[in-house]
Amino acid sequence: MTNAGSNTLSVLRVLPDRLQVVDVVPTGDGSYSQRFPNIVTQRGDRVYVLNASGEGTITGFRLGFDGKLTPIPGSTRQLAANQDRFAPDALKDPIQVSFSPDGQHLLVSIKDGPAGPGRVLTSTVDAGGRPGKDFVRTDFANRGPFGFDFDKRGNVEVAEFVGGGRRELPHRRRRAPDADQHGGGGPPDRHLLGGHERRVRLRLQLHLRHGLELESRP
Repeated sequence: MTNAGSNTLSVLRVLPDRLQVVDVVPTGDGSYSQRFPNIVTQRGDRVYVLNASGEGTITGFRLGFDGKLTPIPGSTRQLAANQDRFAPDALKDPIQVSFSPDGQHLLVSIKDGPAGPGRVLTSTVDAGGRPGKDFVRTDFANRGPFGFDFDKRGNVEVAEFVGGGRRELPHRRRRAPDADQHGGGGPPDRHLLGGHERRVRLRLQLHLRHGLELESRP
């Protein structure tokens, strides 16, 4: 569980009649971009937390059998969230970090605000639990990618809080070292909080050197 006010991450044990706090650890060194944790993701004994302040960061931990968290050395990555203030900006802040279903990749969504572009960042995860040094970036044409989830086939479904419509992106393997960036459009189909919410289906494309690329279907 993330604790944004104290910049910490808690592990809770579920007992028959209550929750028991097992461990509480800081989610960073307290610097500008390592505060305000807002979401956590787990795959096996690997745990990653997203810090939403400043430029934003993700950082990893190992979860022991005793419920204790141990930082993964070299796992912190900055997200270049481009926020103008220290506290998370509701129009721009990083929103979600999640493992892919196979546990071999991490995805991060960033809204980026009216000026955009709105991004989903993807990275491979090595055997030591560390992300790659660089993310593969997919731009969303200022549509504010929000939360996302995976369907049974491993596709990513992204809710966008600006614009409308639906698009589907295919999965294929490629070896090219460069990554394309794509947007999309279409008619609105749902409404949320006075604006539009758009669900976008994205098929994961394994990029052998640089992680995952999200690519639109012609």
